[in-house]
Amino acid sequence: MYCQKKGIRRGQKKSNLFNAYDHHVTEWFYDKKVPKHKGKHKRRMLKMKKSLITMLVALVLVAAVGVGATLAYLTDKTDTVTNTFTVGKVKIDLTEFKDDVELADGEDGFAYDDVLPGQTYSKKPVVTVKADSEECYLFVKLVNANGANLVLNDYTLNADGGWTALDGVDNVYYRTVAKNATEDTEFTLFKSFTVSQDIVNEENENTTFTDIEITAYAIQKAGSADAAAAWAKLTQN
Repeated sequence: MYCQKKGIRRGQKKSNLFNAYDHHVTEWFYDKKVPKHKGKHKRRMLKMKKSLITMLVALVLVAAVGVGATLAYLTDKTDTVTNTFTVGKVKIDLTEFKDDVELADGEDGFAYDDVLPGQTYSKKPVVTVKADSEECYLFVKLVNANGANLVLNDYTLNADGGWTALDGVDNVYYRTVAKNATEDTEFTLFKSFTVSQDIVNEENENTTFTDIEITAYAIQKAGSADAAAAWAKLTQN
């Protein structure tokens, strides 16, 4: 049957247009035509082709996301370095021995009663720099106001004993003590004292002796230009 207005069979135009469209689509994907007599099949194939394109795009996006995630997992980060700070220490002790008996804690010193002229008595003060103390200046102030009436034996506060008199300060001696991480460092100042023969009972029956005063100080060596500067810091208050 023909359409009088167009001079063609009814439905022919629509079929030709569809065939042209189908020709381009099939040529793009398959480079051949789908048989024209299967209209429903062609529409189904077209939908399948569109779905295939959508699926391919989706796969590309999924792949892109997957690669991005993989790159994130392959990144790295260093561990945090924690710096720990501890304060160094300088610790000293001053104790005393009499006939190898150590002075009890809390006692100021041994008492010597009824000493006799010409006699020697045990008295051994010891300064100790404790293990793991930092390198330091060690000072000892020793005051013996008895002079020649009471002589200190095996006295070490001199150059032979490794000590130096501090310039401008009476009765103060110093030395540098290196750090020893495992052992205490001990310094014996003297070992005994002798009462002078010149003290005669009749003339000096009521003679009294003043105390021998010993004080030890220590300060880190770092930060002080010399012993005088270190001593100034110890006594500035």
